[in-house]
Amino acid sequence: MKVALFVAMDCEFDAVKKAIEPPTVERTSAGYRLLDGRVGRVRILLVQTGLGLRRAGQAASRILDEYRADLVLNIGIAGSLSEGLEPGGLCLCGDTCGEQEGSIASDPELSRLVAQALEDRGVDYHNARLVSVARVVTERARKQDLSSQFACQLVDMEAIAIAKECQERKIPCLPVKIISDLADENTTLGPGVLTQDGRMRWTRMAAWVASQPLQAMKVLARTRKNFAKSLAGLGPATKAILGALAASQKSEPEVFFTESSDRAGFVNQVIDRFKEGLRGKKVLLKPNIVSLEGYPSTTHPDTLEALITGLKALDCQVLVGDAAAIDAHPHEVIKNHPLCALSRTHGIEPVDFYKSASLSARGRMFSFRIPALPFDCDAMISLPVLKTHRLDHLGMTGALKNQFGLLHKRLRLNLHLAYYARLPKHIARTIAEINSLVMPDLFIVDAIEVMDRANELRHGGSPARLGQMFAGTDPVATDAYGLMLLKRLGVEKLQNRSPLEIEYLRMAVNDYGLGDPAYQAVELDQQ
Repeated sequence: MKVALFVAMDCEFDAVKKAIEPPTVERTSAGYRLLDGRVGRVRILLVQTGLGLRRAGQAASRILDEYRADLVLNIGIAGSLSEGLEPGGLCLCGDTCGEQEGSIASDPELSRLVAQALEDRGVDYHNARLVSVARVVTERARKQDLSSQFACQLVDMEAIAIAKECQERKIPCLPVKIISDLADENTTLGPGVLTQDGRMRWTRMAAWVASQPLQAMKVLARTRKNFAKSLAGLGPATKAILGALAASQKSEPEVFFTESSDRAGFVNQVIDRFKEGLRGKKVLLKPNIVSLEGYPSTTHPDTLEALITGLKALDCQVLVGDAAAIDAHPHEVIKNHPLCALSRTHGIEPVDFYKSASLSARGRMFSFRIPALPFDCDAMISLPVLKTHRLDHLGMTGALKNQFGLLHKRLRLNLHLAYYARLPKHIARTIAEINSLVMPDLFIVDAIEVMDRANELRHGGSPARLGQMFAGTDPVATDAYGLMLLKRLGVEKLQNRSPLEIEYLRMAVNDYGLGDPAYQAVELDQQ
């Protein structure tokens, strides 16, 4: 599930950000402040739109065209128009209107889920109707007019614009607001102090304070107290809601498989199952291009070609990217590997992640430089080859380990040095953390042939045949299925190990909530 959270102001962004624990990636795109994060299996994008209807509408249009959210929450501060709604009070807005626009009802199922989440966690809330206006409302008389004309209990400057963009795209939307001031109080700061979009004119502010110091001090003290109270409620409310959304996703994940060597046939069946979620999207393909060696050290060309062809048939914009091992002349690998040559025959220039634009990201334990490209795409598909791993604490290479290719060259070197310094858990932790920051939407794993004893021939690996292709959206379930297959090879170090005894799988489940080791295996018909 992908959730977009829209807020207007810096202070709202910072308050909501506290509800999204690391790992997170804070960045700027198209001039908007963004935060990418995850709560369990729910992907979060926090967006600061700026104040006002026009800015909110423009931001929602731009972001929702690129991000393709499953649902939207407009979280922030709103003024009270009704007695009994006091600063700091939480409101769920079942209906939103504008002075010039009609009314838009919030999604009933989303409203029910959020209300239940708040009740389960003992969080008090009100149900309210909201009106969005173009100018800051500070006068008691203006509040009364809005309440009478629109039968609303709250007023803000963004919700209707965001709701309209969601309505056009058929995305469930719910405004969640914290009250910032009382309905019967004036919060006027003096003539012309606030601009139309709520910004402060400091010179006029100074003049007003100088002309009416006692009144100014009272208004400012009351406003500051109420504003701080409302901001303090944003983080806990958001955390409760996101926790409920994450809990609602806990169903046993499916792993699709086939006993066949027809890679293209399996890929086409998988695409057909997920086509509505992929159609027209910008999709990044992440094969396993560890060195110049061919399959099964690296992804089979038939798998990549079938995926490129199938996605283009769905009008997708397809990109391909990876970064090779640091000891394999990585830039030469991306330049000369057969998979990269194959991509070019389809008009796709492969991206070398070592050379591409990058972002700073903060995990729970480590800080990273990671490629920016995954965040510019609507979806990411990972194409690992199933392998055993010569490091006993890792045991295997599969869905989660393939994202090792997103790590910066220097970090890869440091991790290998950490291993030789007898700190092997650093590698396992990093595998879990990089997936918590950049989680592919789909994994298509080749186990027709696998690499045993090591990841590559040059490091002592030897090919072995298992004769299966499998795929899933849950990386932990996908790797748990892969572990089951690898045990068929009789590899001693894997025979008596459960998924949670593979170090990075245990961390992915227990520390980052990235998936479920239990799965439902679904065999796809051979064609």
